[in-house]
Amino acid sequence: LCQRLDMDLGIVFAQNEKAEDLRPVSWRTRTPAPPGSRSPVYSQRAVHLCLNSGLSIWLPDFANDPRFKDEDTARLARIGSVLCLPLGAGDRIHGVIYLDHRQRPAALEEHQIEFANIVASQAGVAMEKARLIEAKERLFFSAIQALVHAIEIRDEYTRGHSERVTEFALQIGEGMKFGPAEIKTLRLASLLHDIGKIGVPDKTLKKAGPLTKEEWAEIRAHPVLGAQLLKPFEGMAEIVEGVRHHHARYDGTGYPAGLSRLAAQPGHRLPRRAR
Repeated sequence: LCQRLDMDLGIVFAQNEKAEDLRPVSWRTRTPAPPGSRSPVYSQRAVHLCLNSGLSIWLPDFANDPRFKDEDTARLARIGSVLCLPLGAGDRIHGVIYLDHRQRPAALEEHQIEFANIVASQAGVAMEKARLIEAKERLFFSAIQALVHAIEIRDEYTRGHSERVTEFALQIGEGMKFGPAEIKTLRLASLLHDIGKIGVPDKTLKKAGPLTKEEWAEIRAHPVLGAQLLKPFEGMAEIVEGVRHHHARYDGTGYPAGLSRLAAQPGHRLPRRAR
């Protein structure tokens, strides 16, 4: 918009979920600002006027507009013209796009302002979709945590285990420079890794003494059972594999498949058990 409308400054303001705070999240000046620099001077009153009304505000001669005569900071910046556009979808306003021209009033034609409104409208729709996706993900993670809690409450000994595993796994993932999508997969797989224990009988899961061979077989079946429970859900293939193989070991002695990191190295032979 700065380029198309020949503006000196453009700022995107976003409102938080509770509509309590309006903050600048991105801006562009005709001369690029250094990284980490603070938001440049702008007309706060024009931004809030646009936000509160939900309407575009075009001020072709800002310096001589009586509504802003006492906004000293903006006047000192020698703002000539201001265009504010609401970022909205339906009845909800997510923020404001602020544009201004310095030194002298800008001359925008009607089709240019209409174009700017179309851009802001599309941006508002995108922000609404992003907000809904984030809300859906929060609800999904809450449901997952409730499910994990319901499973772990069966066994006092392992209560909180999945949350602790998740905390350590995420620290490792961040240390390995995982991207956002990988971190999300890691978080879900970690939370759900023991979901298969829902199929382990209480007498085995809560047994105080040593397990029999048959009881160990029941315990060792929980990764496969967990993967089977999650497999029908769309888009969870990587999570399913994480759950299935969370008892794998580097040396190939884990279960259920005996996977081994060392197996990829030339000349290495898997232990008999892993084979």
